[in-house]
Amino acid sequence: MTRKRLLSSVVFFIVCLLVTGQRFSYITPRDGLSQTSVKAISQDYRGFLWFGTADGLNKYDGYGFKVYKNDPDIYHTISGNDISCIYENPYDSSLWIGTQDAGINFYDRKLDRFLHPASSEMPDIQYITDIVAVSNDIMLVATDRSGIFRAQRNDTLISMEPLLGNDCLRGSVDCFECGEDGSVWIGTEGGLYRWSREAIGRGEAPVEVTNDITRSYEVSAIEFDRKGYLWIGTWSGGGLLRYNQINGSFTHFLPGTAMYSLPSGSIRDILETDDGRIMIATMNGLAQYLPEKSGFRSYGYSALPEGLLSDNDVYTLLEDKSGILWIGTSMGGVNKLDKIYDRFFLFSNFISSVKVKSGRTTSSR
Repeated sequence: MTRKRLLSSVVFFIVCLLVTGQRFSYITPRDGLSQTSVKAISQDYRGFLWFGTADGLNKYDGYGFKVYKNDPDIYHTISGNDISCIYENPYDSSLWIGTQDAGINFYDRKLDRFLHPASSEMPDIQYITDIVAVSNDIMLVATDRSGIFRAQRNDTLISMEPLLGNDCLRGSVDCFECGEDGSVWIGTEGGLYRWSREAIGRGEAPVEVTNDITRSYEVSAIEFDRKGYLWIGTWSGGGLLRYNQINGSFTHFLPGTAMYSLPSGSIRDILETDDGRIMIATMNGLAQYLPEKSGFRSYGYSALPEGLLSDNDVYTLLEDKSGILWIGTSMGGVNKLDKIYDRFFLFSNFISSVKVKSGRTTSSR
């Protein structure tokens, strides 16, 4: 067999595997999901998965959905249908839902209903971008245009206390991340900030972490890994940064066309899995950081009936308690990737390592 025929046979074999072998599976409106644009995913302490879409909140038990939507004639329905974030408070397991156009909600599990602040208290607090609890009695709520608030509730009411305005943060707040020391890291459209536990308690402003990239681009996602590095996603082409708190250095990853390049410079979400993988949701597919390459493996959209991502624009990531990776996309619903997904790249990695050299087919391994 000639080297050309051998290589062709290998390629054909791999293509067949990619077509027939399952990589991603999908959940769409055909399965009961209320809408294809999935902006937020969370798993609560009972094991239910919650999907926030552009048209409704979806509770999933592994078999079917219960969809929550606003009914203007019923006060205790969810305040809006365009869901921007979902957060379970680790201190008391309470479930909170932010919307893009109607403020914040607390889900009352016992009565299967929602509480939200009075409309008179929230005239300018419509777009909730993130939520995080820093202690048993302090829960922070980020907004698009109104800064950071402290949310509190009793049995019948939610109140919102303003803590920081956008003028203290060089723009709208996009995201939160908690450090092991109790500090809160804040990503905004104008930079990255660290808010110590002591400063929060004293009502002082956070401190900016200065870097040319974070000051020039919107900080859209942040995630600490188990080694203590802070991964920073930016928007509009700024790419991805890794921050070393010990020496204050930044490593910058930019998109490109070379192998192992980041697929996009616009990052929506970052997740470290239980086994230490760094996964990045971008506007051009899902990426996994490869430490040995100092680069990335990309998971992209395919028009094939099964196998690859259903949409390149990835909004949000969640690893559930069993190790399944759930991926919310802009127009492709929910994608699901089980814990053994790395084996799906065995053959694609192999084909990239096959070289024709000195008149014979060889492997670079």
